[in-house]
This record gives sequence, structure tokens and C-alpha cells, in this order.
Amino acid sequence: MNQIGLRALQPICHGKGQEEARTVTIHVNSGSHCKRLAAKAKVDFACGLAWFRGTHNLPCQVWPAERRRLGLGPVPSWFGATGRNALRDCVESTEITLLAVFPAVSVLRALKICQSLHTYGEKRGFNASDIRVTNSLLDSYAKCGCIESALRLYEEVSVERKNLVSWTSIISGFAMRAMGKEAIEYFNSMEQVGLKPNQVTLLSIFNACSHGGLIDEGLNFFRKMVDEYEIALDIKHYGCLLDMLGRAGRLEEAENMALEIPSNIVNVVIWRTLLGACSFHGNVEMGERVTKKILEMERGYGGDYVLMSNIFAGVGRCSDAERMRSLLDERNAFKLPGHSLV
Repeated sequence: MNQIGLRALQPICHGKGQEEARTVTIHVNSGSHCKRLAAKAKVDFACGLAWFRGTHNLPCQVWPAERRRLGLGPVPSWFGATGRNALRDCVESTEITLLAVFPAVSVLRALKICQSLHTYGEKRGFNASDIRVTNSLLDSYAKCGCIESALRLYEEVSVERKNLVSWTSIISGFAMRAMGKEAIEYFNSMEQVGLKPNQVTLLSIFNACSHGGLIDEGLNFFRKMVDEYEIALDIKHYGCLLDMLGRAGRLEEAENMALEIPSNIVNVVIWRTLLGACSFHGNVEMGERVTKKILEMERGYGGDYVLMSNIFAGVGRCSDAERMRSLLDERNAFKLPGHSLV
């Protein structure tokens, strides 16, 4: 069998299990046809990972294929090491290789790997030549919790090179650290250089205002988003604004906003966010209204009943709390099993 035949078997073996893929793997490893073309196709076999770890001197184009295949689900803990192996084993890694690894680094919060990729990118000149690498590195530093390194890298980039993704990444980093004032300062600077925010940028500034306790500023950005930027709000924006108002105890405003959300995008998560705020602030009357809304949309989640039961119990309405517990059992709602780490 030649390379073309092996490539033709790829879609057949993919998803079929390890035995089918292992048969082809044995044939390839025992023959003389394991060229780079066929090797790249093998990455996508169901048992490709085991083969992948045992193969050396792979072309760098193979690594992004592995990242895309494995990155569709939760990123496994070994993937950071896979990224390091890519840099060590590849004949010539490219900026595409780095861009494929950065998302896994962010999910794993692997700061040391992020620093290694930063150094590698500097040596190869990727950071200076490709703003995508710089932006990905900036985002990874922020998600790894190292806002200082993210800010230092950001300041090293000239204003001319920075694009909207650069500004959004640093604003998002500030939001993760509840640095609302800094996020607003950089947002204003972004506007001064002539860049217009998009939906992602505004979601980041909403998060920054929410976690930083800057409620009025967040509402001001909300008004600007609609009136000045003319950007349509999606459910994530509304959810963030509701969370912001709920944290501040401004429940009436939050409820009014929830009622104004267009019916084609509103979902049960919006009302659950508000119910959580009612529980935190002990607002029983609103909690009852919100619970009614939730149960009209979805009756099968037990957490809604439990939360309202706890709200009743918190103000001494034990009979109502018991009624909600009974309703939970009657409707056979799904209850998430509890567990202890002790």
C-alpha cells in the first residue's frame, strides 16, 4: 500500500476505534512508505495519540492538526507537554504551531509553558512579525493570572501594531482581576486612537465593571453600546449586566432589564442569574416571581427548587420551603449529586 492508499483509509479509521487504526499503524511502521504526507493523515486516527507520542522529527504542520482534533473537547492535562514536545521535536516550528498551542495553555493556566512559548517566539521573531502571536500570548498571560506580564508585553507593542484584539485582550485581562478602573482607562485610550469596539470588547468592559463594582459606569457603556456604537446586544451582554446589577443589590433594575430582553434570545439562564441574586440578598417576593418564570420555561432542573426552598427557609417560611422540596420530588426533577473532598 502506498501513501495515497493510507490517506484514503483515514476517514474510515477515524472514530472506528483503536483496532482499525492500529492495523494501519502497524502496516505503516513496518513498511517504507511512511512519508510526511501519510504521517500527517495518521494523526487523526482514533488511536493517533499513542502513535503521535512515539513519533519523532515530525513536520510542524502536524501539530496544529493534533491540537484541532483534541481541542474540540476539554483540553487534557498532558497537552501542555505535547506543546513543549512540538517545539523540541519539530524540524521547524512556525507561528501557526504556536497559535495552535496557546488555547490549551490558557485553559490549563500553564504559566510556565506560556513563558516558554514567549521566549521561543522572541528567539524566532514571531512576536515582532505576527500580531496574532503577540495577541495570543497576551491573552494567555492574562488567563494564566499573570496580568503584570500581560501588561508588560502590551506596553512593548507599538500603537501602530496594536489592533482591536490587542486592546480587547488587555481589557479582558483587567476584568479577570476585577481591575475595573484600569479597564475603563484602556477602553477610553482605545477609542482615542480611533478603534471602535465590537461585541467582545464591550462584553469584556461589562465584566470589568461588574467585578470591579462600577455599576453606573457599566450602565453607561450599555447605553453607549445601543445608542452610539449601534451594536446589537446578545444574551451574554444581558447576562453580564444582570449579574452586575444583582451583585450590587439593584434587583428591581435587574428584573426590569430581564423583562425587556427580546423573546427570541432570552433563556432560562438569565432568570437563574436573577434568582441567585434574590437568594443572596434575601428578596423572597422577587424570588417567587422569578422562580415562576423559570418553571414556565424549564421544570426539570432540581437546583431551581432547592434554591427557592433555601430562600424560603432563610426567612423562616418553613412550610413554603417544604412545599418546594415536595414539588421537586413530585416532578422528579434532576438533582445534581453532592460530594465531599474530605
